[in-house]
Amino acid sequence: MTADAVLPNPAAGVADEVAAYPPAVDLRTMMAKRPLPAVAPGTVDASSLTGEEPARLARRVLDKLNASLAAGDAAGVEECFNASQAYWKDSVALTWHLRTFGTPSTIAASLLETSRLRGLSREGFQVDGDAHFDPMFSFIDCHISFATSSPATKAIGKVLLLPVRGGDGNQVEWKIWILSTRVKSLDVHPENEALLRQPGRAISGEQDFETQTLIVGGGNAAVVLAARLKALGVESVMVERYSQAGDNWARRYGSLQFHVPTSSTQTPFLPYDDSLLGRMLKREDLANHMRRYVAEFHLNILTSSRVQSSVFDTSTKKWTITIKTPAGRVTATARHVVQATGLGSQQPFVPKLADEGLYKGVAIHSTEYQNPEVSLKAKGVRSVLVVGSANTAFDVLQDVHDAGLEVTMVARSATFVFPVEYLDNPLALGAYNTAGAGADEVDRNILSLPTLVEAWLTKGLFASLARAEPEKDR
Repeated sequence: MTADAVLPNPAAGVADEVAAYPPAVDLRTMMAKRPLPAVAPGTVDASSLTGEEPARLARRVLDKLNASLAAGDAAGVEECFNASQAYWKDSVALTWHLRTFGTPSTIAASLLETSRLRGLSREGFQVDGDAHFDPMFSFIDCHISFATSSPATKAIGKVLLLPVRGGDGNQVEWKIWILSTRVKSLDVHPENEALLRQPGRAISGEQDFETQTLIVGGGNAAVVLAARLKALGVESVMVERYSQAGDNWARRYGSLQFHVPTSSTQTPFLPYDDSLLGRMLKREDLANHMRRYVAEFHLNILTSSRVQSSVFDTSTKKWTITIKTPAGRVTATARHVVQATGLGSQQPFVPKLADEGLYKGVAIHSTEYQNPEVSLKAKGVRSVLVVGSANTAFDVLQDVHDAGLEVTMVARSATFVFPVEYLDNPLALGAYNTAGAGADEVDRNILSLPTLVEAWLTKGLFASLARAEPEKDR
């Protein structure tokens, strides 16, 4: 196989060079070890699980869980969970981290410790709204809410309950299959969107300054975090290496686009324009929205600047950050520093190859790629080899093909390819398109599932959609 140009993908090979922490695992291996639990036909009468009955059953289980937690009864807590498979997924509510626990005994020990440390309220976990029975998977789906005192928070979540036959084979007990908990708000810092309209600070890049939080970066994560903090009454300043927010998108290749529905990528406080909801977001859409975000909310940003050093003072509990700006060097002092510089895709990784000098064609990294005309055709390229199979690789592949060049993709391992319409299904990310469904509510449902369970459900959904289209080439 020969090619006039070779374009390595940014992510290709990175996993071989950087040690993962925690250690990476193969999701397929985990799925093989932990299939979804099966409920035997006839275990429950679906016709009896209507109206208030699912909520009543959920309340009974939660009452037992709350009583066991209050009594410090580890065996009682463990008894509330499904013995063959159970999960507790916490998002900052009790563990103050993103954690998933996977056996009843581990869940019981962790819940007892964290509920004590965080001061779970006397009421414990409470049913929040309606509960319903899912006849396809035979579980009860119930939203919950609770509060903590250390620190004072309001939190939400959900429980999925499975029916389990007792030892006599007749009586059915409902056990927790999945408990999901997520912090909603800090009482000491209630969110106030009116603060977003207040003027920002005049930061010139010529004088030293102090702020509560310094954010390194000016892309999506940075500007959304800056807005969230401002709504909480916490000041921040972003340091962006390019001349304006959003340039991390605007300076990339012309055919760049997101590969998920726009409705599932909404930003808080300021959604994308309705005209963008029917298609994938392009490079310009992303860049323009970031700039609009900064302007509308008067966010503090120091552009064309780079962080050169940072030192933490253990006595004052503050950071001292040296920043190079167009006007020279300034020093910033902050209680917190957040790195929001992305996943490293703009740090080119080009594998070292034996006798690489023998290749005389064009060899560029995707960070250098602009479009087929400038990057390839102008250099006499007629055939292209794209190394890698992630989003960037497919963007470039399509771009080069549309320009009439011969193109081949080389993937290190098998790549799962499916129609993008599958993601837009109402049972997948298309849930964000459902009329009347707010993003917060959909987030609450989608983000509640452990990764392993989500993988199983997605696999089943995509297989079902594929069976409905037997005429398509596989």
